[in-house]
Amino acid sequence: ETYSAKELVINLFKNLKNNPNSRISSALSSTMLDMAKNQKDRSHPIYWAPFVIVGKNSRLAFNK
Repeated sequence: ETYSAKELVINLFKNLKNNPNSRISSALSSTMLDMAKNQKDRSHPIYWAPFVIVGKNSRLAFNK
């Protein structure tokens, strides 16, 4: 479902930007939990569970 994917990715990168010491997997987990708890219409795992991290689980550097 496109809306949920868009929201998850936007919130994932906001989470990473606001928490620069966070690893990608931690930020994804936090974003998923937030969707499950705070978005009533998107709380079911069908909307956020298919997302996984593949590759290096590192921190991202954002340009200011």
